[in-house]
Amino acid sequence: MATGDGAKSVAVAPCSGRVLVADRLAGSVSVVGPGTGTVVGTMTTAAYPDHVQVAHGSTA
Repeated sequence: MATGDGAKSVAVAPCSGRVLVADRLAGSVSVVGPGTGTVVGTMTTAAYPDHVQVAHGSTA
């Protein structure tokens, strides 16, 4: 599946099943839908995000 440039870290939101991908070179996090395997959203981050994780309560 294609996400932003420099995909480095992956996390799964347990309630929704969405997959979050930290795109280091793009400066974003891609949100991938569990049923389709396609990017359903993109969130801009600070430069060069290294990791993404889902905190208790499903907040990334």
